[in-house]
This record gives sequence, structure tokens and C-alpha cells, in this order.
Amino acid sequence: MRDESRNYALVGVFVVAMVVALIVWLAVLSGRTGGTDDYRIRYESVLGLSPGTQVYYQGYPIGMIETIEPIMGPADAEDKLFELVARVRRGWFIPEDSIAEITASGLLSAVVINIEGGDSREALRPGSLMKSVEPTSLMTVVTDAATELSEFMVGDLRPQLELLVENIDNAIGRVAQFVAPENAENVAMILSNLGEVSSNTQQLMLGIESTRAGLDRVVARIDAVLEANDDDIRAMVSDLQQAIEALARRSEAIAANLEDATRNANEFSRQLRANPGVILRGRKTGDEGVR
Repeated sequence: MRDESRNYALVGVFVVAMVVALIVWLAVLSGRTGGTDDYRIRYESVLGLSPGTQVYYQGYPIGMIETIEPIMGPADAEDKLFELVARVRRGWFIPEDSIAEITASGLLSAVVINIEGGDSREALRPGSLMKSVEPTSLMTVVTDAATELSEFMVGDLRPQLELLVENIDNAIGRVAQFVAPENAENVAMILSNLGEVSSNTQQLMLGIESTRAGLDRVVARIDAVLEANDDDIRAMVSDLQQAIEALARRSEAIAANLEDATRNANEFSRQLRANPGVILRGRKTGDEGVR
């Protein structure tokens, strides 16, 4: 029972730690950790914005929208403005000529406010009104993209497309020349020859297959013969091995005899070159030479 209670306690501590870590992480993303500074931004349209919307400085998250309130103007005024309060990290340097823009990284991405930093060395004071630009409509984005694509097609792809069309025309011309009426007989002959080659190739493949089957049968028969005469073959190999061993033992004596015979033949050849008549008279002994 104590082990179960300990396990439950460990699981509870782990869950609480994960929840705390999640809260801290969300607080870091929203810019609510530590002190914050407020800045006012005005737009004619706040479509897609709401309290909690992320605020970025050149793509880096620094805070979030705290409130969005309409600015009440004259009843006959055509332009209605909305003022929102952006709460960002305290001490974050924002040049006074920075511009806040409503944007989204993609068509399906969330709408955020991105502050494009200016060139001024003077910081925008907290509570001040920040410069802003109105959000670009989706139709404008699509139109700009279509314009850029059209310019790309005309400027960069058009020469390549023209070259491709020219190559296709040349290829079509060659094909038309090849199948012209005056070449119809040659084309028919080529097709007929291709058919004969295909037929001959098929027959050759059948012959090769038949030969392979015959070789398989021969190999099978050889295997059967070897298996049936296994004992005889082993005896023959044993006798051959003994004969080779006996020949190896006698090879030294045979080599000595061959060496003596070679030496005698060389001596006889030397005497014959010195006195060819010796083959008829024979060699005289030492006693016969003394009178």
C-alpha cells in the first residue's frame, strides 16, 4: 500500500511540475515574465487581432496585445480608428521611427504584429504612440504574387520556352520527313525486319531454354553416377594418391640416375668432338700408348 501511495505521489508531483513548466513557457512566449512596457498602436482595421495576439520585433517575440479599444470620433467621421496597447518586455530598445505592421508569415498562419526597427538612435518612450501601417489585404497579396509570377514567366522563362518550342518543331519536322510517302516502303521494310528479328530472338531464347534444360538433365545424371559409384571413386582416388606418394619417394633416385646419365653423355660428347675417330677405334688405354 505504501508503494502505491508513493507512486501516486510521484505521478502527482510530475504532473504539477509539467503544468508549472507549461505556464512558465506560455508566460515567456507572451512576454509577461518580469516587467513590461506599454506602447499604443492605431489601425483603421484590426481584423484578425485580439487580446493575446503575439507582438514581434523583426521576427522575435517580445510581447502581446493587452487591449483593443475603438477611438470614438465625430459622428460624421468616415475613418474610424482602433487603438491597441502592446505590452512588451521592459527595457527592450525600440527606435522611435519603428513601424508596427499587421502581418502573417503565410496564408494559413496566425496574424501577428511585427515591429520593423527604425534607424533612429532615440528610443521610443513607453506609453507613446508607435507608427503603423495598415494591413495588406489578401487580394493585394495574391495580385502582387501573380504580377511577380507573370514578370518571371516573361523575363526568365520565355527564352527557354521559345527554345523548347523550336526543338519540338524540329523534332516534329524530322518525324514528318521520316514518315513521308516516299519513305513509306522503307518504313514498312524496317518494321518487317524488326518483326523478324523479334521472332528469331524468341526462337533463340526457346533454344537456349531447351539447352539449359538438357544441361540440367546431364548434370543430374552425372550427380547420380557419382553418388552410385562413390565407393569406387574413393578407392581410385586412394590408389592414385599412393602411386603419387611412391613416385615421390623414388623421384630422388631417378633424379640421381638421370644426373649420372647426363654427365656421361656430356663426357662422351666432349671426347667425340675432340677425336671423332674414337667412335670407330675405341679409346686406347695408358699401357697401349707406351712401347
